[in-house]
Amino acid sequence: MSIVTSTPNSTLLNQMRFAPEQQKIEKLMVTFELETILSHFEREGGVKSIRDTILSSQLKLTRTMAPRLATALEEVCAALQYAEPVELFVAENASINAFAIYSLDQTPHIIVLTSRLIERMNDAEIRFVLGHEIGHLQFRHYRMQMVPRAFGDNKEGDNKTPSLLQRRLEIWQRLAELSADRAGFVAAAGNLNSVVSVFFKIASGLGPEHLHFDISAFLAQLEELQQLERRDSLCDFSHPSIPIRVKALQMYRDVGGPNASAEALQQINAAISELAKLMERIPSDPEELHKLNYILAGGMLVGHSDDQGLGHIEMQAFIEMLLPLISDPEEAIASITTVAQAEEMFAASAAWMRENTGELKFNGFRYLAIIAALEGMTPEEETLLYRMAEMTGIPRKAAADLIHEILTSFARMKVPGGNLIQKLR
Repeated sequence: MSIVTSTPNSTLLNQMRFAPEQQKIEKLMVTFELETILSHFEREGGVKSIRDTILSSQLKLTRTMAPRLATALEEVCAALQYAEPVELFVAENASINAFAIYSLDQTPHIIVLTSRLIERMNDAEIRFVLGHEIGHLQFRHYRMQMVPRAFGDNKEGDNKTPSLLQRRLEIWQRLAELSADRAGFVAAAGNLNSVVSVFFKIASGLGPEHLHFDISAFLAQLEELQQLERRDSLCDFSHPSIPIRVKALQMYRDVGGPNASAEALQQINAAISELAKLMERIPSDPEELHKLNYILAGGMLVGHSDDQGLGHIEMQAFIEMLLPLISDPEEAIASITTVAQAEEMFAASAAWMRENTGELKFNGFRYLAIIAALEGMTPEEETLLYRMAEMTGIPRKAAADLIHEILTSFARMKVPGGNLIQKLR
């Protein structure tokens, strides 16, 4: 079915968008110069191929076939003041799911609902789902989701998207769901209970005959998440944890939803951003924390040993080293503002590594030697490395052998940067 409302497309959806998500997109577009890449990919039909797959494999729902869904879509478009044409498709699937495809060739956009979702959801819940997908369409979230396809794969089948950009996209995608949730919330007439029942059904696959949908249960689960010492597993999900989504919508509702003042929105957006950080990779146990601080502080000291700071190649490699350890390497680097701060942090972690680790301290020192060698190791950097080795409990001979290995590897490869970190591990 294709629905076009008579209401002109207003700024209502844009006003309810989660501002930190939009800001992150804008920063990514500038930092990685994505506009040129994505525009070329769009012109060459990168999105059309997805639409063709849907048309050839899924059933388009007409108004006659699905009057209930037609009415729901019409109501949602009117409530959100969304005027662009949308077609609904159903996919035979046992999971409860939905997704949207943005059209670039003047054909209607597509929303696909699984058969299980249609069976399980009541009318209010369907409106939330449709509103959520309309939010994705309005905010053009598809553009960031197709970045990996635009970069393509190398001969080995690995995606060529830069590692830092991949991490940024992971963080952004979770925030994008919070933006789309607000659109769904308004489409569901601000009924938080209906929204929560959707989340319960998605999480469990069960209906009201099996579960009592309880907002307080989700919020209690959020409190448990906040108290966890280790949250590593949370970093691997593309969507925010459901308790975080419920709390974010509750806060949005309590300040007035789409009628909230700019000041109130700014305040809750900041609070929700802090909640979203529960999903980011932050070291928790002592070994992880000291490994991070050792490389972070040590890398900063190496870069500033000649009073020049980290060069471009050094900085890129430094970020690659930190990516497995923390969600936002750039923020971590920026948090060290003085050499004295770096010295203190390094001394503490070097002492811990000396007393508590074996191979780990050699691996950490190896990373520091790579940073020093990237743009040509200076006498100051070499002297500093030997001092760092001594602080870490690494014998001078072992440190010298490791430094020699790194330098000769650079000489053989003749290719700094790129996949250098992987090759030298």
